[in-house]
Amino acid sequence: MYYILENTRKEEGNMNNKLIPIIALSLIGVIAIATIVMACINKSYEPNLNTPDMIAVSANGQTYESTDTDVFDSLLQEYKDSFKESSINALFQGRIANGAEGKYLEDVITSLSSISSYISLDYNTEQSITIQNEDFVYDRAVVSLTTDTELNTVKIYLFAPGTTATSYYIETIANFSALNDYIDTL
Repeated sequence: MYYILENTRKEEGNMNNKLIPIIALSLIGVIAIATIVMACINKSYEPNLNTPDMIAVSANGQTYESTDTDVFDSLLQEYKDSFKESSINALFQGRIANGAEGKYLEDVITSLSSISSYISLDYNTEQSITIQNEDFVYDRAVVSLTTDTELNTVKIYLFAPGTTATSYYIETIANFSALNDYIDTL
């Protein structure tokens, strides 16, 4: 009888020794798969604005309005891609929960002429957005372009119909280096 109990304890010990590596390898596999998936999925900081009817670009002292459908589509795609980064990078940079945030600064007025390089998203009809619990109507969103090659905070100014100054803007994160490269080819 003593022999049977002794043998059972040895078998339990052998089972535990085999089970620990299996659990460890399973956890490593799950972590590896999660890392690969997060590296493939993009996080977008793009504000929730409708597709514009026209895009105008003002950069390097020149202004360009998109009349060609292919140029419009390419500009719009480069603009949208500027707000993306891999989810794993966003996680490690502490930006995974960040998103676009609308703001209103009563005492700060930004005029269109004070922005040196920008993309203007123009709409044929009035658009509406809620910023700090207040509805705001606009027909132009002006994206202030930066020349940085990394993701940085950017402002998208919202202009009411017929105005050239505003206190409303959306703050988000973007990297416009690829968009600036495309604009240089226009």
